[in-house]
Amino acid sequence: MNKWHELCLKENVSIYQALEKLNVTAEKFLVIISEDWHLKGTLTDGDIRRALLSGLNVNDSITKAINQKPIIASQTLRHSELHELMKGNGITHVPVIDEKGKLIRIVSLKEVVSTEPKKENAVVLMVGGLGSRLGDLTANCPKPMLKLGDKPILEIIIENFKEYGFHHFFLSVNYKSEMIESYFGDGTRHGIDITYIRERERMGTAGSLSLMEPINDLPIIVMNGDVLTKVNFSSLIDYHETNELDACICTFRHDYQVPYGVIHFDGEGELVDRIEEKPIHTSLVNAGIYSLNPKSLLLIPKNTFYDMPTFLDKMIMEKKRVGTFQVQDYWLDIGRSDDFYRAEADYKNKLK
Repeated sequence: MNKWHELCLKENVSIYQALEKLNVTAEKFLVIISEDWHLKGTLTDGDIRRALLSGLNVNDSITKAINQKPIIASQTLRHSELHELMKGNGITHVPVIDEKGKLIRIVSLKEVVSTEPKKENAVVLMVGGLGSRLGDLTANCPKPMLKLGDKPILEIIIENFKEYGFHHFFLSVNYKSEMIESYFGDGTRHGIDITYIRERERMGTAGSLSLMEPINDLPIIVMNGDVLTKVNFSSLIDYHETNELDACICTFRHDYQVPYGVIHFDGEGELVDRIEEKPIHTSLVNAGIYSLNPKSLLLIPKNTFYDMPTFLDKMIMEKKRVGTFQVQDYWLDIGRSDDFYRAEADYKNKLK
């Protein structure tokens, strides 16, 4: 829903003001939010009728009339899952929220019944790495062309993007690039268009972006070509635009358990205060997926080795708006041979 913002109303309005809003929207559905866009509830004509019949008047606060426990959707749900959610609950609209309860977008039943509309955002896939940590597996084949089942990893990644309507792809290639270009060509056979960014020498995880000519002013998704994920890329773009970000880093929760008992000392560091047995430390780690405003690419030096962390640090130092988007569904970085064998098993089980 391109104009979903028009269905949003701040919580500090009256029932009468909400009625006026409902009267001019064809959707007959509103989402009530706080000043910082946290979901407070939803509102329909039926909700207002019930509120007035209960004794409220049109000058009362809208918060007294709203449905404070509406059906909501996670940002990770695909179109088919959203369709099942709405159909199963007999609703025509559903608010999509992030893990903190902040509204990302509003989806209509009409939208999910139809096919995902095409998106004009460019997708850059970094597929030029050596894959040396995979040993013999990549001796004669670039990592993105290793097969899971009957398809190369890169084809699975592209098909996932296609499900969300993306069709403009840039492939940053280097190691055994001829195998990738021979298989995908210009993308016509796969129903997409592909432009190749050819690294003459190793340029790091961001350097090759300096060779890219943006196709429009829309946010660009950049992703490592060895990441398998079920992240909702539509929600990533919506989150980027709603928060007016210059860049967004997808993060993934990583838990690490210390295999030993950890000793804690008192304030003076002499006496043992307590022993914590095999504690678990949780961190949000970089998932290798980013959204970037095209103008930000001007910060990358031309034709030189440049890593993404260095690029993002530069943006932060220059006070650019850099946010995070947490991946809450399947994610796997195929860095080592064990990861590849796990990816084979996961793909066989439909990446559950």
